[in-house]
Amino acid sequence: MSFEDHETRTSFEDHETRTSFGDSFRRTRSKPVTETLSVTQRSLDQAWTAFVLHWNAETGPPFRRLIEARKETHERLSVAGAAARVCKVSWAADRLCCYAHYLEGCAECRKYGLPRPTEREWSRFLVDSLLSDEEQSWIGHYRRALHEACGGSLPQPIEDPPCTRQADVEQHRPRLPAVIQ
Repeated sequence: MSFEDHETRTSFEDHETRTSFGDSFRRTRSKPVTETLSVTQRSLDQAWTAFVLHWNAETGPPFRRLIEARKETHERLSVAGAAARVCKVSWAADRLCCYAHYLEGCAECRKYGLPRPTEREWSRFLVDSLLSDEEQSWIGHYRRALHEACGGSLPQPIEDPPCTRQADVEQHRPRLPAVIQ
């Protein structure tokens, strides 16, 4: 049987086929996927409600405990959590800035517009005022967390980049050659 012999056109011209195709198209074209002939919105709601009730009864409390334990572990082991704790302890001891601000720039110290101390300034600061045991403990914890996060090395303290003036930027901007007519 060749392609020309196949009766594709006549089968679509059949009134019954055209009507059933048009009806099913009209029924589903403007409705969401959840409202087809086999699945209704109500059955989906019932299935979801049953799932949530089962989840709350069977696995809810252990799962919540697991999430809370993960949160505590994250706060204890994260670099940001350790840096925040170092900053909090330093501010409680009435320091000018914290070790995290010296090493990589602390967001809390930056909020107050404090410049990052250089290595010389930090050394002088340590000579002038000794760190408490709690500060040393949290700095050690912060250094360990940072060491693990950096893959075995601590970042070297760098100074903040100098501010660029608008005149300097304009002076070094490449200029296009003038068009001569």
